[in-house]
Amino acid sequence: MITSAHQRQHYVPQCYLRNFCCTGAKGQLYVYSIDRPPFRTATENLAVERAFYVFEKKGGGIHNEFEGIFSALEMEACETLRKVLGRKGTLELSVEERVALDNLVTTQLVRTRAYKNKEAGLYVEMIKKEAVEASADKDQFKKRVKHHGIKFESDGEFEAFRRFIASEEWDAAAAGGDAYFFKAAMQMYLWAVP
Repeated sequence: MITSAHQRQHYVPQCYLRNFCCTGAKGQLYVYSIDRPPFRTATENLAVERAFYVFEKKGGGIHNEFEGIFSALEMEACETLRKVLGRKGTLELSVEERVALDNLVTTQLVRTRAYKNKEAGLYVEMIKKEAVEASADKDQFKKRVKHHGIKFESDGEFEAFRRFIASEEWDAAAAGGDAYFFKAAMQMYLWAVP
């Protein structure tokens, strides 16, 4: 279970943010937002969320390994970043330093709220595809639906649900945890993934 004890986790490294700090304001930079006036704050308050890299396991417990992995990559890359930014004249980087910077840049592509949302959207699409394929075989679909704990009052109600899924004229949306809504203009079902 994710608790308040999980630390704040940055999705943009502070060593990178510090390079944009205001002159004369140690560790502070201006933030520009479309919904409020500019303000100044410390890098520790930016690009951060509590438990951003923490994921709950299906059987209980949590995964929190990403924070350690990203911290190790940052430590290697930030030293090289300081070297690059403080250079005077020509700079030679070792293979290890180039790899460290490459790791920082490439991991940054997947360390954002936008990527996390996109990943969730891809998962929802995968659930939809799987449900449509499963609905093609009535007996197998009935077993799967029963396995997920979905109950119907009658065979007619079950068949209406199966036809609804097979039609592909619906959208899926995450409902929290491992549950998904299947929704169309006049119908909605909740599907819990085991």
